[in-house]
Amino acid sequence: IVDLHSHEAANSETNKQFAVKFFEAVARKWGGHNNVIYELYNEPLNRSWDNELKPYAEFVGGKIRAIDPDNLIIMGTPNWSQDVDVASRNTANVSKLAYTIHFYADTHRGELRDKVRTALNYGAALFATEWGSAHANGRGTVNRFETMEWVKLLRENGISMAGWAFHDKERDQATGEIETSSFLNTNGSMKESGVIFKEILASREPIVSGPIAPRPVCNAVPVPSKIQAEGYCSEVGTKTESTTDTGGGVNVGWLDAGDQLTYKVFVETAGTYQLNLRYASLTNGLGLQIDTPMESVKA
Repeated sequence: IVDLHSHEAANSETNKQFAVKFFEAVARKWGGHNNVIYELYNEPLNRSWDNELKPYAEFVGGKIRAIDPDNLIIMGTPNWSQDVDVASRNTANVSKLAYTIHFYADTHRGELRDKVRTALNYGAALFATEWGSAHANGRGTVNRFETMEWVKLLRENGISMAGWAFHDKERDQATGEIETSSFLNTNGSMKESGVIFKEILASREPIVSGPIAPRPVCNAVPVPSKIQAEGYCSEVGTKTESTTDTGGGVNVGWLDAGDQLTYKVFVETAGTYQLNLRYASLTNGLGLQIDTPMESVKA
């Protein structure tokens, strides 16, 4: 990941031109290697996505695409790369672009995970390019429980992650506080954050149990048609298992209150259509709520 580590990359024309020159040089030198990832903007502060950050992503991303047509590009999101929900509602016009989510588990908890779920429901691709188990300042309590809640969410949704930080910083120079987000002590032994990170890398269990849902290709299905359960674009709270149905596929299950499945359809001809659903439950009285947001689709 080649990261322009800046809070102000889009704040001026000078900064934007610097970003262009930097990433053009990187793309020319290393763009032919398929393991190169471009991160355009580490952590924008309180900047407008629609008016500043999205145009920046399209401008700089377009310059990269003129040289490197296919390596992944990642774009930071407002407020220290936390407002992925905002970006997902108005995505940038750049091919193979993902959006950055940053979190520190002892500071950023369920409310920020809900933003991730919203972005996934809108079909955005995400990458956690910086995260830690402690407080957002790199110090404080190492929160194992919230860390595992985050990793569970990321793994269930196929979101890649890069932990912070593989270094042996002992203390904050200004405050003298222990740097708990560091993985290593100065003698090379592991701090608590490092132990947790090693555990996460070593095994998927018990972070994820059961089969991992296949990554769906989120194309709108023209109607009338039949959509299998696993043909969703995004999901919240579900898991999959093998099915005994003729023709194969999988069952989507483990549904609880508030769980969601998102499907896209394309209605080419105006008219009245009947929606038939098939589901099964061992619980009497289980019901489904169907939300149908309207989107304008041009052929």
